[in-house]
Amino acid sequence: MNVTCTICTDLFDNTSDIVTVPCGHVFHSQCIYQWVESTEIDSACPECRTNFTKKDILKLYFNFAPNSNADIPTLKNDIQGLSSQLLKTGMDLRYTERKRRELQMYNAGIEKSLKHLYQKMRKLKSALDASQQYAESLRNKSELLTRENHHLIHELPRDKSIPAMPGCLVEADEILHRIVLEVTSTCGTSMGKRMIQYCDIIRRELRLVEISLAKGTDAFY
Repeated sequence: MNVTCTICTDLFDNTSDIVTVPCGHVFHSQCIYQWVESTEIDSACPECRTNFTKKDILKLYFNFAPNSNADIPTLKNDIQGLSSQLLKTGMDLRYTERKRRELQMYNAGIEKSLKHLYQKMRKLKSALDASQQYAESLRNKSELLTRENHHLIHELPRDKSIPAMPGCLVEADEILHRIVLEVTSTCGTSMGKRMIQYCDIIRRELRLVEISLAKGTDAFY
């Protein structure tokens, strides 16, 4: 309980001499005696103006709890400590909020990069599918040319008077070489090697055709 002296407005503590007057109001002993001496013969209570004399002043005795008055500076220190903690908590919250916004921006950047990578992967997959289809088309054409060569060789006349055409094989080699280069640049080295194998087969077929034309026979088949 915090009780103050009306005259000096200070709190009573366990070291204070506390007195009361007939009306029941309490004061510091030193304060009330100075009050009485500063007035005339009839003194009045500083609070309710009830008249009293020095003989009416009674000393009071209180049993204060240990360290009861020491709670005031302790409470002040506690308040200061709590204020410091509150200030630090506010700073921590602002720092956390700033970091949260930075993480949001970082995550947005990662999501944008991932989206770009997914789009690039889809484009690469489409290009790979197109290359595989193109390679398959070239393989089918190669097989078709091989069958046509066989058919043409069997359909050739057996007259030896038909002149050989030595330039045909050279032109065919040039065409096949261009096809191999195109497939290698478009579909990669692995597919290019396969096309080289197909082209070698076609070259052998063309050489046999040239020999057959020169000799007028298909005895090699």
